[in-house]
Amino acid sequence: MLQKILKRTVFFNAVTLAKLLAQYIYENYRESVEETARKLSSLSPIDLLVLTILSHKTTSINTIKAYNNLKQVIEINAETIVKTPSEVIEEAIKVSGLQKVKTNRIKKACEYILKNFNGNLDFIRDIPTDEARKILLQIPGISYKTVDVILLFSFNRHVMPVDVHIARIAFRTSLSDGRRDYEYIRQKIEKYFAKYDFKIIHLGLIEYGRKICRARKPKCSICVVRECCKYYCSLVK
Repeated sequence: MLQKILKRTVFFNAVTLAKLLAQYIYENYRESVEETARKLSSLSPIDLLVLTILSHKTTSINTIKAYNNLKQVIEINAETIVKTPSEVIEEAIKVSGLQKVKTNRIKKACEYILKNFNGNLDFIRDIPTDEARKILLQIPGISYKTVDVILLFSFNRHVMPVDVHIARIAFRTSLSDGRRDYEYIRQKIEKYFAKYDFKIIHLGLIEYGRKICRARKPKCSICVVRECCKYYCSLVK
């Protein structure tokens, strides 16, 4: 009985926390993240694949710079990327860092897409989400996050990509039960934010993580969920 009560308490805390975060996001970030969502949704799946790989271990500013630099050099599609020498891509994206690793991942992914799907991922539109995830996860060089970004923005699927900021928020609060693994966090976030627009919530949580629930020196004093946040409670004991 006690375990059932504790589980119910955690669930209600998580629901309340999600509601407070969603309310804050809609009130403070909605206009800016909707514009970002529109831009991302206008990109092709290959563009999103490249953009997400470029975002690894760098800032959003450098990600966009690297992506725009690459667009100036080549047309971003699977065939062109495969044919382009690695050195050309590396030079274009070097502002994002890890250019050799990222170039290798981008080229391997595009080689697979070109060989297996004729360079086009539009067929995903007609496939159920779970099956689509399995197919996309077979592409070498891309992560769960990359797959979910493509599904959310290119194909408007109800999935929640989990980046480092979202994972940090989930870990510090009761949203992930203290777990760090991607799939567990994704499923919990999707459960607690199920009634909201995932594009707004995804981008809004990233903003919240950048501006308030920061990795270093988080601004707990202005956090709307601090009263039900395990991390904050541990600081004020």
